[in-house]
Amino acid sequence: MSESDQGNKGGAGKSSGTEGKGRSPAGAKPQRRETAVQLSGMDGFQARLYGFFDWLALNRAYLLMVLGPVALIAFAGLGWQWFSDYRTNDRRHDLGLIDDTFAKEAEASGKQREALQKQIDALQAEIDLAGAAATKKPAAAKDAPAPVAQDPAKLVRKAQLEKERDDRKPDHTGSRDKFAAFFKSHSGTSEGWMAGMRAAGIYLEDRKVSDARPFVETIAKESLRHPWFQVQSRLILIGMHEDAGEFDAALKEVDVLIGLAPEDMKPKVMLAKGRIQLLKDARTDARNTLDDLIAKHGTTPEAQQARSFLALMN
Repeated sequence: MSESDQGNKGGAGKSSGTEGKGRSPAGAKPQRRETAVQLSGMDGFQARLYGFFDWLALNRAYLLMVLGPVALIAFAGLGWQWFSDYRTNDRRHDLGLIDDTFAKEAEASGKQREALQKQIDALQAEIDLAGAAATKKPAAAKDAPAPVAQDPAKLVRKAQLEKERDDRKPDHTGSRDKFAAFFKSHSGTSEGWMAGMRAAGIYLEDRKVSDARPFVETIAKESLRHPWFQVQSRLILIGMHEDAGEFDAALKEVDVLIGLAPEDMKPKVMLAKGRIQLLKDARTDARNTLDDLIAKHGTTPEAQQARSFLALMN
């Protein structure tokens, strides 16, 4: 055997020996330990995940039978919630646009008042200047007319401008009609009731009580589960009945409101009841109501007013 063959054989033997040390036969313990180490990491998670998918495949019919209806109910609930929120947000957006119209109407009126005020200020400056000039003139002869310090025409014009400024009110006809239309289109919703309150408020500012009444009455009838709208609408109704001399109707609304109003508002409602009873000339009932107000809410400003009413009754 040549030296080359011996070298190759030796090299092969060394290589075989080295390879044998680096690997173990299939099924040997070192291989299992390596696999266990590998599966404890990401491969272990993947194996559990694949096992879960296999279980889903084997039990698909069971899952569809048991979880299917639950998933459908949950989806329907989430879908309705989303749709309700969407509708609510949509209504609030539309109501906000009408509020923007209302604000622009008020802004236009404010600019008109500012323009009138500038004219008033200019006239006042002219009047003041004429008065100062008249004061500085030298004394005239005894038979000469006295200098005129103020121009009567300018004073009259200034008074006219001041009245026009004070009488200038925003024209909310456009927003009022939009609030009314929104109220009719969204009856039974908080946004619709708010629009109705806004429309009624504009009518009341214009002293159109008969036009405001249907909005307030409808809100009081529909919003039985919403205390804020109940309190606001019934307070307005009480004022309407009281102004019209409809004291029995006003007292009926007061009795309903006492049961709905939060504790901090009850003194105001009780005082209103006592005042209406006095206007009705039901003095005994009024005294009982005012005494009850003082007994239950003695430290409130309304209790102090009740004491004043009682003093006047004696």
